[in-house]
Formats: sequence, C-alpha cells, structure tokens
Amino acid sequence: MFIHNARDGFTVLGEKVNVDKCEAMIKDMLNEVEETVKLGKDEVRALLAHNAKYRHMIEDQYHVISRLVDNETIRLVGGQNSVKQAERAIHDLFKSESAIHV
Repeated sequence: MFIHNARDGFTVLGEKVNVDKCEAMIKDMLNEVEETVKLGKDEVRALLAHNAKYRHMIEDQYHVISRLVDNETIRLVGGQNSVKQAERAIHDLFKSESAIHV
C-alpha cells in the first residue's frame, strides 16, 4: 500500500480492497469529532492498568486518541465513525457477564 499526500488530495495505490478501506478511513478522519465518555472510577483504572494496555489497544484498533479528563471521564478524538466504534468497544469491554447469562 502506498499513500502520497499531494496539494490537491491523496493518491492511494494498492489492492482494491485495501484502497477502499483506506479511502473510507481518510474520509472518516476528515470529519473529526470529540466525544466524552463517562465511566466508573474502576473502569477508568482498568483502562489505565498494565501500562494502559486496553486504552492503547482501543486507540490502535479504532484510530482515535483518548485523553483522561478526570477520574470518571475519557475524551475520544478522531473520525466520527471511529469515535463511535471506540466508544462502543469501551462500553462492551465493561459489560457485566451476568447480563449474558440466560
């Protein structure tokens, strides 16, 4: 995959599937948003535990930047779709196992 940033836009070369994914990601990044996510203190601590392993995993997987606002709040910055997916992943991470039992 090759990406070239020119004055009039980006040139992306590679396999069609990868080019399509890259194009979608670039378009998403151009529509940057900021979202504040409220969590419990224990959930924030869990995101930051083990050298912030889960926080970095979410940032890498969804291409967002996360900032700790306070003991119960995380701010996500990135493309609109990426931020939504990262927020969903954070909430899914802390879903109670008891809610899964039928």
